[in-house]
Amino acid sequence: MKKVIICILIFISTSLTTFAEDNYNQPLIVINEDLIYYENSSPQIKCGTTFVPIRMFATSIEGIIKWDEEEDTATIIKGDKKIEIDFDNEIIITNDGNCIICNMYVEDGYFMIPFKSIASYFGYTVSYIESDNIIRATDNDAVISDESLIEKLKNKIFKCRNKNNNKEEQKVAYLTFDDGPSSYTHDILTTLKKYNSSATFFVLSSSIQRYPDKLEMIVEGGHSIGLHGVSHDVKQIYKSPVSLVTEMQKDSEVVMSEIGFTSNLIRTPYGSFPYLTKEYRDACVRQGYKIWDWNVDSKDALGKDVKPSIIIKNVIKQVEQHEKNNVEPIILMHETSNSSIALPRILNYLTENGYKVISIDYNEDPVNFWHDRR
Repeated sequence: MKKVIICILIFISTSLTTFAEDNYNQPLIVINEDLIYYENSSPQIKCGTTFVPIRMFATSIEGIIKWDEEEDTATIIKGDKKIEIDFDNEIIITNDGNCIICNMYVEDGYFMIPFKSIASYFGYTVSYIESDNIIRATDNDAVISDESLIEKLKNKIFKCRNKNNNKEEQKVAYLTFDDGPSSYTHDILTTLKKYNSSATFFVLSSSIQRYPDKLEMIVEGGHSIGLHGVSHDVKQIYKSPVSLVTEMQKDSEVVMSEIGFTSNLIRTPYGSFPYLTKEYRDACVRQGYKIWDWNVDSKDALGKDVKPSIIIKNVIKQVEQHEKNNVEPIILMHETSNSSIALPRILNYLTENGYKVISIDYNEDPVNFWHDRR
């Protein structure tokens, strides 16, 4: 039998901001600096109120959810705060005895609850970033501005928009540069900006020390940083799993000293195969590193005489082959004079053929020759 609830009723507006429901399809939800992924459902806007699946909400705030199927209620607990959600009566009951009447509904088997009112109860301030249709909830753990947030999450936002778009998905290409920074970094960054593209730079500690200002330029341009080690010497770096991890840690320390944060992305010199057997990969994973290789080799590092036209041809040929197999290209380039000359033609080809050229996200599952997705 349904239990009788006696409490003080509070009528509140659950509306956040009214805007068109077809703007970028659905809004995105960000908790502090984390974009929340909804695998099989999406946030919805109805009459100006943003609704989210209850289970995903509880997970995103690191709360605990308990179900009572007999009473048709769910309880979300985080720290010393708790709410009970009565779906039949559309009432939220707080642990201090207040009842909040608000709309909720079921869609495709998901219980949808009003985001703003419930997030506010758990101590979050909820705001709307109109430029990118993002609803952001922040508490004392939030440390960056909305502008910095958009820059930090731009690749995730793009992928999430692309995934949720009912139209044909835009193709994605990853562009990576090894062995920098260098005297060519500025030219590469200028070209990337011209084509509204971003890349990942796998940097060597010795190169950083020669061109420390270039590392900051990379980050300010919205690109991601990866670690490439210290020695670039096969005999040295692959002496043992410890020697490999040590090189990456030393490289990481140099990156940290220059820009104030480091990276969990690594690319081992000459690629992970055949050197990174399971013992080596396990050692890297234990340190939190994600191992990235490539599937498009520009072959720009075979010598100083590799002409820009050959670099362009190598990239286009391999990208075309991957497109036939529906594989996202991960392009290997190096910071060389001829590569910087070839880059505009490569980016022009990619953009004209429908590719969005992006950098690797720090939380992305890695792609490597071992198919080790850890």
